[in-house]
Amino acid sequence: MPSAASSASPFSARCNYQVIFYPCAYREEGLLSPWEQGIVELVRATGAAAYSQVAKTPREKKKIKSLVRAEILGRVRLEGAYKLNVLLPGPYPGLEEVLKSLCLTRLVLILRERFARVEIYPSPPYRAALIINEKPYHVLVHREGEPVQPVIVLANGAERSIVLVEKYHREFSEIKKGRILLDLEDRFLLPDGTPEP
Repeated sequence: MPSAASSASPFSARCNYQVIFYPCAYREEGLLSPWEQGIVELVRATGAAAYSQVAKTPREKKKIKSLVRAEILGRVRLEGAYKLNVLLPGPYPGLEEVLKSLCLTRLVLILRERFARVEIYPSPPYRAALIINEKPYHVLVHREGEPVQPVIVLANGAERSIVLVEKYHREFSEIKKGRILLDLEDRFLLPDGTPEP
């Protein structure tokens, strides 16, 4: 939960996270329920997921804890402006990578509420490629303190892009075909900063 003074995104390095590590040997999964298998696939595809993003009921939280106990997924705890238990598909990649992966997971979950099928593929140098209604979208994640121009260049190099940001910057209006999603909002913006119709 956020501290009273916090207005930062939970996916921001400005939250001054301390990382608590939990050892994990990462074993192959055995028989999993369809829900558990879906969580494992999501975490492997996006790179990380917070418990609070994927577990909505006490029963789901118990299932996630079982996946961690069985060492099918790893876990780290981020403590700062927010306290987040985070699932990982492999060794800890660093705080910046985890925060960007949590942004991608958030996007995928938002899109899965709106569309029947959302596929996730690796797509370097982009964060990922998503196939939504048979149309590809390349995903970029921009965190505060990073330069904006490389994101704009990559976004304009894709047929369609989605840029996940902590804060809208006027320079994003240079993006030709894309959408922008702010961390603390569930609606998409056009590159000029106006809400998507």
